[in-house]
Formats: sequence, C-alpha cells, structure tokens
Amino acid sequence: MGKPDFRPRRPQAPWLRTLAAAGLCTLVACAAPSSSSTPAAAPPSKAGGDVAALESRIDALIGEAACQVDGDCRTIAIGALACGGPQAWRAWSLRQSDGAALEAAVERHRQARLAQIARTGEQSVCIALADPGAVCHLANGVRRCTTPPATVPGGAGTVR
Repeated sequence: MGKPDFRPRRPQAPWLRTLAAAGLCTLVACAAPSSSSTPAAAPPSKAGGDVAALESRIDALIGEAACQVDGDCRTIAIGALACGGPQAWRAWSLRQSDGAALEAAVERHRQARLAQIARTGEQSVCIALADPGAVCHLANGVRRCTTPPATVPGGAGTVR
C-alpha cells in the first residue's frame, strides 16, 4: 500500500463547476459586442409626428376652454399608457374648440405615443383613469372648462 494522503480535501460539488461555467459564459456573452444591440431611438415618423409637437397642437386646439355653462364642457382622453388606456383627461369647450379637429389631433397623438412606446420598450403601471367629467368653473372672473383634480389610486399624487 502506498503512503496515506493527509492533504485537506475539498468536498466534491459537481453543481459548483456547472454554476461557475455558466457564470463565466454569461460574463463573456455580456462583454462581447452584439450585432443585435438596440438601435438608437429612431426619429419620429412623419405619419405619427412628434409627440410633444402633437401635444402642443392639442393645447392650441383646446385654447382657453371658455364656457358659460357646464353643458359647454367636454372631456377628451389624451395620450396612451404602455399597459393601455389614456395618460390623462383634458377639459375642452364646445364654444371654443372644433371637436372634429381636436379628436383628429388626439388620435394622431395617441398613435404617436403608441409608436414611441413600441420603439422605446416603455412600461407603465396598469391603472384605469376614469373620465373625471368637466365643469364650467369661474376663477378670477373668467369661466373655463376644467376637470376636478383626480388622485392616483393609492394617493400617489394628482393627475393633470
């Protein structure tokens, strides 16, 4: 018989080698440049237009939202969330705004937001913003259509 081996032995753990190999492969894969890396954000399409410019157009179409009575006021859903539904509701006036032009601008804005969401991979919380309704509100001697402040579920803040 040979000499006994008195060196300390490490426990054999085959899963440890597998784990180390997987970790090494992951590091190599992450460090290597990829030909399929996410491209830089594409410029807005001409069909969808720029989201900010379309929102400015909506603001211009709504204008001051002047009113005389509550019946002059309406609400319209603006934008899109990644999980579905509108980003916000805006009050507008039948007396001042062209409803058809406003609806067309809002739809272009919604389509541009959906394209932006798809392009950037944006995610959002899944909440349903109910139509808050609109009223003709007198403030500083001027009557304007407004929406009552709506709080986000959970009391996280106020929605415009």
